Amino acid sequence: KTLVAGRPFAVGDIAAILGALQSFPLRDPVYWLQVLCGQGRIETFSPGTTVVAEGTDGDAWYLILRGEADVVVGGQRVGMLGSRACFGELALLSDGKRKATVRANGGPLVVFRVPANAFRDFAIANELGGMFQRFWEDVAILGTTRLFVGFPHEVVAGLARTAEHRRYAAGETLMRQGTVGDELFVIVSGETEVLRASASGGTDVLAVRGPGEIVGEYAVIQHGQRRTATVRASTDVEVLVIAEDDLHRIMAGQLPLQLRLVAMARERGLPVVAAAAR
Repeated sequence: KTLVAGRPFAVGDIAAILGALQSFPLRDPVYWLQVLCGQGRIETFSPGTTVVAEGTDGDAWYLILRGEADVVVGGQRVGMLGSRACFGELALLSDGKRKATVRANGGPLVVFRVPANAFRDFAIANELGGMFQRFWEDVAILGTTRLFVGFPHEVVAGLARTAEHRRYAAGETLMRQGTVGDELFVIVSGETEVLRASASGGTDVLAVRGPGEIVGEYAVIQHGQRRTATVRASTDVEVLVIAEDDLHRIMAGQLPLQLRLVAMARERGLPVVAAAAR
């Protein structure tokens, strides 16, 4: 044990808490480690034990230090949370009611529990309210796209954490035919045109893509390949951009993703073989 903010914590727990805090855009993670440890505590839950229950009043925010937890909504398991995941923030930043039940799964679940008032001070001081809200909106968007629907919550949440929001005005180009691509785009709002240069020197409109659809997937199947089309915003557009390396790192071993990418590319008339999806 060692003392942080005058209270005893295991060195491994301090490292885990600090590591989790460093994933947020904080001005001073070490300072907030001291503040939160001064008011929070470590709790351990045995397998099957409920940490928070859907519909109850939110009174704390939680960081998972070790173990895994099931997320249950309306009696149905909708996902799983692992190390460094957090939960409970929506209740504390909105109407105060828990939106899901979180239950320890497998071995013991070790969490860092931060009281509601301390969490709100932390979120307000670091302007995290919008970040948390946007994160859950991004999870919902990604989780309902054809490419990612049905994947475990922790996988989709991992993608949401790495995805970058970009906005394009009508007429701007998202990607250009012939350039090497290393990211795909999930359209959040607005519409895009998929364009390809024709043999006669003109430009053909191949398709119009809108909210929930994906463009640029060919580049993440055929690593190092050049874009086969230009994608241009036909209205103001907002997209989530996922880098090729992040996609494959987070979804390593997810064979359905590879098959879906290949199927989408083939539907769009692109030359690809299943072995190309890494």
